Amino acid sequence: MKFEIYFPSTDGSKEMIVREEGANWFNALENALKGGGMGHLMNNILCDVKEDGSIHVTETVSGKKFLIREIDPNRTAAAAKAPEEAIGRTLRKRDPNEVLAAVFEEVLDGFDKPEQEGLDFFLDLAMKHIPADSGSVAIAPLAARELTFVACRGPKAGGVKGLKLPMGQGIAGFSALNNVLIAVSDVQRDPRFFKDISEKIGYPTKSIVASPIAYNNLTFGMIELINKTESSSFDEDDIHILRFVSDKIGEYLHMSWESRNNNLDDE
Repeated sequence: MKFEIYFPSTDGSKEMIVREEGANWFNALENALKGGGMGHLMNNILCDVKEDGSIHVTETVSGKKFLIREIDPNRTAAAAKAPEEAIGRTLRKRDPNEVLAAVFEEVLDGFDKPEQEGLDFFLDLAMKHIPADSGSVAIAPLAARELTFVACRGPKAGGVKGLKLPMGQGIAGFSALNNVLIAVSDVQRDPRFFKDISEKIGYPTKSIVASPIAYNNLTFGMIELINKTESSSFDEDDIHILRFVSDKIGEYLHMSWESRNNNLDDE
């Protein structure tokens, strides 16, 4: 698939429109940003699917914005045009420490729990502070190419637990493989969205946020929330909270992994 990625002018810099290929639009955006030396801007992104199928992207740390449009293969070659409408969201720019104040102490209660109980605890904590209809944690053994859903909440939790997802596939798999926290609103407008699990369990996805679970450059999996309550989209405050919780899960799983390996060495 081929896409156009529009980089608007900022601080007097020249606007750019680049063309990239990718398995999907988030792969194309990643390729474009890395090619321009801006790969770090893929760390925390809000994505809004518009009625025309274009994607408006807002990076929550720098506030930079991008627009992604799929190139119609049947369209005759023509000069790409800058969009007429405003791109992306206006961020509130709240202090992340203020947003996280209520989570700081609570998260520590999960570290003394056995693994399954601990993963359930962290997922419940995320959903307590980010109201959503459903949530799940999927993990993969180190160097594995497949995620397994091990902690699930929501009306279809029983059908999700135990399901497997290839690393890199869909938004959740992309998040885990590329260490990207990504939130997408109005997913149902995007025919390119990976719907396999959603259709398998009969649960429509409207909005989704997924964060990698990693520690010291080791990826253990991902945590995702689906369908934010009373809103069509997750916001930058939600991203701050989920990134914090996912980082703590990574730390927790790393401690668990080290403990298991140390026990094996002692035998």
